[in-house]
Amino acid sequence: MSKLIGHFRVRPLYGQVSVESESPSSTPIPETGEEPVVALPESILIATRSDHEGDVDLELYAGAAPLEGFSKVYSGAINLRTPFVVLGNTIGNQIWKVRVPAAGQMPVEIYVDRPSSASRVRISLPSVPPRS
Repeated sequence: MSKLIGHFRVRPLYGQVSVESESPSSTPIPETGEEPVVALPESILIATRSDHEGDVDLELYAGAAPLEGFSKVYSGAINLRTPFVVLGNTIGNQIWKVRVPAAGQMPVEIYVDRPSSASRVRISLPSVPPRS
């Protein structure tokens, strides 16, 4: 069971979007530029298509995200300093904050329609009840 709790269209400057804690202590840096995802405890970068190819859809789900047509590129956790998940493209100052039940360690799964060149990104917060 899942519930869509955020849907945003983002201009993916430098071919990336992020899922972060508020004011993360650091941001991951891709080593090769070919990685579909790079992550640190408070910040996850997801490779997308170029901003010249158009905007990217970001979908945030409480519970499991619908998976048909998507590939899992990340399964882990994010450490949230506050009870908010911050999504978007910080380079372009296109960010949204979504309240979650609590700060702290939160499991997260990320799915994309095309690894390393995504036009659609689904972020699942499996431990967040879909009714919240």
